Amino acid sequence: MDDNTLAHMLTALDRTESVLRLVGPGRHPVELDNALKVAQGQLDALRGILAVAAQEAEVKRRTLVMALPVLAISPMALERMAAAHRTDSSLLDAYEEVITKASLSYHSADMAELYRVMGPHVARLVERMRSPMPETDRRRLARIAAETAILTGWNALIIGQETWARAHYRFAEAAALESGSGDLRALAIEARANLMSNVFYGRWEPSPRALSALEGAATALDGSAPPIARQWVLSRLAHEMALAGDDRFLDVVDEARALDRAPDEEPTGLHVPGGYWASGNRLNDIEAVGLAMTDRADLGEVMMMAEREATPDTLPRRHVGIGTILAHVHASQGEPGEAARVALDALLIAKDRSSKLDVQRIQGVHHRLAQWDTKAVAELGDALAH
Repeated sequence: MDDNTLAHMLTALDRTESVLRLVGPGRHPVELDNALKVAQGQLDALRGILAVAAQEAEVKRRTLVMALPVLAISPMALERMAAAHRTDSSLLDAYEEVITKASLSYHSADMAELYRVMGPHVARLVERMRSPMPETDRRRLARIAAETAILTGWNALIIGQETWARAHYRFAEAAALESGSGDLRALAIEARANLMSNVFYGRWEPSPRALSALEGAATALDGSAPPIARQWVLSRLAHEMALAGDDRFLDVVDEARALDRAPDEEPTGLHVPGGYWASGNRLNDIEAVGLAMTDRADLGEVMMMAEREATPDTLPRRHVGIGTILAHVHASQGEPGEAARVALDALLIAKDRSSKLDVQRIQGVHHRLAQWDTKAVAELGDALAH
């Protein structure tokens, strides 16, 4: 692909994004119709270019990845968004499609590019929440807004934008309260607790304030909370308990694991960051970390090696998480060379996906390894510095 084609693709993406920003509350139907036509034309042109580019080699991969969030989220929802000048069921259906597409993008999309789509989308929801509408629509919109803001807050955290994340979580908690949803309020509290957590950022030390907030999130879960919400909150509570040296974290893991869905059951309803890694896989992560903290790292290694073997290559960010935990497990076993090697592999993927949070967590691994003066640890430090 020559430079002109690349430039044309990026220009098409920019134009498409600018048109999508026009689609929001308060626009006249004629404006929306015109914006839709322009956006559809741009997307059609972009699809044509991508169809040719997709036949070429790995050099083109990153440009394609940059396009994925727009192509995945916008076309399905755009027509209905443009048609629904009022807040009605078709607009709310379109907003729910965006949640689905965004959640399923967490393990494959470039996170900075995903946020370029989702950040403005949350801003439109904030504005839409101020509009008059029937109470039933308002409660549904509030739930959609809360869930979207939680997902987007995670997206902001992953790319290293804590201020944006905090604002999204603040809006999410208010919207969840308006929706009457205890499970979403619990998830919003849990998300905010991450901002206070050392372990969340990869530091190997307890966080009393985060632990207290997560206990509050678990209390906020009501009887109607779906298993996936309860599992997600309990998994983070167990994580903080393990880092605090509380052996009862295994009881919390067991409680969450008892809620696991059947292997052939399709996940429905509430979305959580990263698709649906809140259940068995994530709980294995938490248990492995806890075992490493309580001098049983050999058992944690067996668990995480099995996770790595079972995880497909199509989930690169999942591999980063597994590699980071494995590195901590090796560090707990006094194996700095293997820890540094595994962490370096994870670092290369994290940088490729614009995941600053994952890079920060790997810095936590390097901080633990700094007591060993080895070539592998030095190489990991050099890679983190560049």
